[in-house]
Amino acid sequence: MRPLFRPALATDDTSGYVLAYEKDPDNHIAVRGYADLDAFLSGNAAHAFDAPRTLARRTEGTADITSVHDGRGEPTGHHRARRDTDRELRTALEDFTTWYATLDRRPDRVLEPWRVRGDIGDRPLLELGVTRVFLTESQQWCGASGADGRTSMIRRPGGLIG
Repeated sequence: MRPLFRPALATDDTSGYVLAYEKDPDNHIAVRGYADLDAFLSGNAAHAFDAPRTLARRTEGTADITSVHDGRGEPTGHHRARRDTDRELRTALEDFTTWYATLDRRPDRVLEPWRVRGDIGDRPLLELGVTRVFLTESQQWCGASGADGRTSMIRRPGGLIG
């Protein structure tokens, strides 16, 4: 059993830190809030939230954080969807007490013209100067691996870069 997988760390607007990660067992997203760097480094979370799975019976995880502002965090992740493929979800966590999760079909719409039919997986947010982009791992077909069917693309939140 792995206790956490693919952690994502972001700063909040109070000089604190927010950590989101996929937690086993039960493959779900966990979020922790730390008051400052010392609290983070010592593992002393001021806030903790383990999100319920609401979109998939088996897996919701591989978290990233797109925004933390005024007590509202916006992690993203994936869920195990139709045809047993990974698809994206977006969430909002208000004050470490209230969780909202919805399907995020934007990556599907951007990647489907490239004939992506398999998993749409990891999608770290990169900030390049003032430009925000996502590096998205995807599969041309279900079960593809390696150079024969796995693709990484950079996309802006609204469209594909290349």
